[in-house]
Amino acid sequence: MKKVLAFIVAALMAGCAQNQNKEAAQLSQYSVEQLDDSEEITPIDTMEVRRRVAEIYDEVFALYNKSDEVADGALQMFNDMFLSREFRSLDSTLSARQASEVYPDYDHWIQGQDWQDLSYSIDTISTLPGSRAMVQLSIVNFGQPQALQLIMVKDDSLWMIDDFVTEFSEKQVVKELLEK
Repeated sequence: MKKVLAFIVAALMAGCAQNQNKEAAQLSQYSVEQLDDSEEITPIDTMEVRRRVAEIYDEVFALYNKSDEVADGALQMFNDMFLSREFRSLDSTLSARQASEVYPDYDHWIQGQDWQDLSYSIDTISTLPGSRAMVQLSIVNFGQPQALQLIMVKDDSLWMIDDFVTEFSEKQVVKELLEK
């Protein structure tokens, strides 16, 4: 009985790992297709990017893990502090048009609406054209890991989030909504 149970657990774990790898590969393919590859790739300090992402998510998750509710003002504060100028501008324009009824109904910081025991890990960092970086991040919420890509860009000497990419590019969705 123990051998059968151990076999079932091992099979389930292998299936979960395979699904996560497949999901990460799909994310990479999607986001790379969306980037302008006509620009040159400039070497970046990946440790600087790693430190900045850790600084951002340590601060964001510290607030979320302290409370069952996070005020809209805190969300706006995080957007102002950690999103690129271009992304903030697009988001503000969309909000001004009152398009929230068609905007994804979730919190991009936690990739969901609700949260419990949030944590994250930085998996990989890649250099992209135009002095940008792609960070593969795993966000754990309710004990479930979810793959997320952050597209990072340097704004005034600080690395800022220029896009959140899961099965779609949040920035691209905002652009498409504004074109309507």
